[in-house]
Amino acid sequence: MCSYKTAANKIVKDYCQSYGVTLEDIAKTYARTGRAKLLNGVHLDRLRMALSYFLEMRTDLSLPVIASLCGYKCHSTICQNRDSITFYIEMEDKEFYPYWLQVLEVGSPLLPNDVKRKIYKPKRKVLNFDLLKKAV
Repeated sequence: MCSYKTAANKIVKDYCQSYGVTLEDIAKTYARTGRAKLLNGVHLDRLRMALSYFLEMRTDLSLPVIASLCGYKCHSTICQNRDSITFYIEMEDKEFYPYWLQVLEVGSPLLPNDVKRKIYKPKRKVLNFDLLKKAV
């Protein structure tokens, strides 16, 4: 079996190819431009979020290495996105969830299941939407 770094590089490459974007495209920053972070209909920020969370949970790579693979300048962005990503996955967010399913499809066959990461629990309390629907 290949190393996690080699497998992660292949996952990033294959995942980007599945959306028709390049590694250079996901590394671009769009801060303060006022433009949406879209490229050919692909939300680059959601793509990076799904990819970084998958690599963090399924590999033993350090956050700075994952950040550089996913096009982030700093690993702190990954730390800041954890709550949102977990919430999006739990709620099957219509904007984020297709990116998550695609990274699972592309990445899962390439990695062994021997890494036992502690599943990240969000700090925010998740609302029970069923109770809200009954109240209305």
